[in-house]
Amino acid sequence: MMNPASAPASNGRAPQWGVALVAIIHFLSASACDLPPSSQSAGSQAAPGAATARALGLLVAPDDDTAPMLEAIRGARRRVLVEMYMLTAPDAVSALLAARDAGVDVRVLLEPTPYGDGAANQPAFAILAAAGVDVRWAHRGDGLVHAKLIVVDGRVGYVMTLNLTAAGLGTNREFVVIDRDPAEIRLMEQIWNADAVGADVNVDSAATASGVATRVLVSPLEARARLGACIDAARASIRLEMEELSDADLVARLAAAHARSVAVSIVAPASNRSAATTAALRKLAMAGVSVRVLGVPNIHAKAMVVDESQIYVGSINFTRSSLDANREVGLLWNDGPTARRLGATIAADAAAGLPFSF
Repeated sequence: MMNPASAPASNGRAPQWGVALVAIIHFLSASACDLPPSSQSAGSQAAPGAATARALGLLVAPDDDTAPMLEAIRGARRRVLVEMYMLTAPDAVSALLAARDAGVDVRVLLEPTPYGDGAANQPAFAILAAAGVDVRWAHRGDGLVHAKLIVVDGRVGYVMTLNLTAAGLGTNREFVVIDRDPAEIRLMEQIWNADAVGADVNVDSAATASGVATRVLVSPLEARARLGACIDAARASIRLEMEELSDADLVARLAAAHARSVAVSIVAPASNRSAATTAALRKLAMAGVSVRVLGVPNIHAKAMVVDESQIYVGSINFTRSSLDANREVGLLWNDGPTARRLGATIAADAAAGLPFSF
């Protein structure tokens, strides 16, 4: 249930920023693979009238320290927005409280019933609410709020595979993308605002926003189409590191890529997989796809590198619920050096793992 003290009145209609989000996302029904390179890669020549996107940073956990992200929360000056599937790490809660104590406007959206641990977020919710933080339960109907999103001062966004848990911040294989592109930060804020009141963000309900190109992926809106198109566009290689992989359409696209001689490599968790993921991995392995499983670090990542140039990182698992029902946020972009670093990490995890046994 939404925190009564912080829930705004609603007349059942999406506010103006909700409509703006609809318009922006509607434009994104074309795959990012089909966007001009100027809209995807920092430093390239922008198309007429378009701004060049800023470079994205990447943290690779647990190799890289995630503490600077919490320090950014502590050091916020105006506002912190958090939309998170699980918030249980004391360090993360303390960072939010420190920001609130410093007079920062701290707003937090949490999933009320995480799968398998329905009460996990209750303690953090109670602590934050008692401290005066604007904390709310976010509801998605048949889906979950599975996003892992932080925006600090309207200047930097963190789009992540990790939850704010001890394992997410410390031991899992996770990836964090740091985005400072103003247009993309505004879109992230609009997503938060829409989800805070359950605003309608149906892509069919507004006109196309001309001239907008973004690397932000949103489920259950355009993420399926854009990710599928990128798999289809692969010419040489696909490296995938994924906690859950069971969506029939994306599994078929990966198998088709392998059949046309694309080198497809998949790294998955050695344990705690869903039965549907195990079945999909078996199908792909039997088709000849390289499937490896790794126990340490635990694979909680959701990442893909295509042709050593295109990158996906975010909260979106390759499952039907993640693509079609949940609120999920990711990024899809071109960056050769970052793609090579991410690809090398996935390759190292594959080498450290074992062949999938079927």
